[in-house]
Amino acid sequence: FLQSFVPNVGYVLLQLKTDLYKNTKKEDRISYFWDDLIQRTCQNCLNGTLGGNSDILRGESAVFEMVKEPRFIRRNLADKMLTAVERFPDNTGEFARQVTFLQSFVPNVGYVLLQLKTPDAFRAQRDYRDKRQTLLEIACGAAKNRFPNLKRVVGIGIDAPKFAGGTDGEDFILMPCESWPEEMSAYYEKENEPWEFFATPHLQQFNQRITQFVPPPSVPISATRTSKFGRNDPCPCGSGREFKKCHGP
Repeated sequence: FLQSFVPNVGYVLLQLKTDLYKNTKKEDRISYFWDDLIQRTCQNCLNGTLGGNSDILRGESAVFEMVKEPRFIRRNLADKMLTAVERFPDNTGEFARQVTFLQSFVPNVGYVLLQLKTPDAFRAQRDYRDKRQTLLEIACGAAKNRFPNLKRVVGIGIDAPKFAGGTDGEDFILMPCESWPEEMSAYYEKENEPWEFFATPHLQQFNQRITQFVPPPSVPISATRTSKFGRNDPCPCGSGREFKKCHGP
């Protein structure tokens, strides 16, 4: 109970930590990776080590789009990004690349994650970051050509963590593309010919339904038939009802 400054007025705070709430908080842990990425990007900008055109101190940037994502979307984006890192192919040559497209919660906005595998000597070249940023820009343009509805594309370029002993930081690009004349489309189509971003026969598409709250894993009814639960005990399925009024019968 909280007392108001106004006489004879008070506030009652009621907090119910249900199984649904607890499990959702547990599932949200992976979303903190997205928060860390935003924080690290801001710090890199302050340190002057942020690559790309995403200067958060000068107008719109990729970070502005990233902070718009609600918690449950951050959960999905972080999960898909980390999964893409884990699934980078092992049986590749010295040079390899993988591109992943992720849908934003904001309509007509998407993310392009570009991972590169290159030899140490190649990464040591002075203009390596410039080359990686150029390739990231081509990947973003290819995404716009593949998904014409996009109005903004956020590009994230990294060295594939599977093979890079240490990371050289991330490159971020914000590509406003609501206006996309034919010459722009033709330019990126031409630049993308040797790379085939979003055009290879190995392209895979996944559809997923995301919910804000994640119910805890339910206990199969068959399990209640072989286990001993009191009639008045909470049902193990997590419904919150008594066992006799839920799966008990």
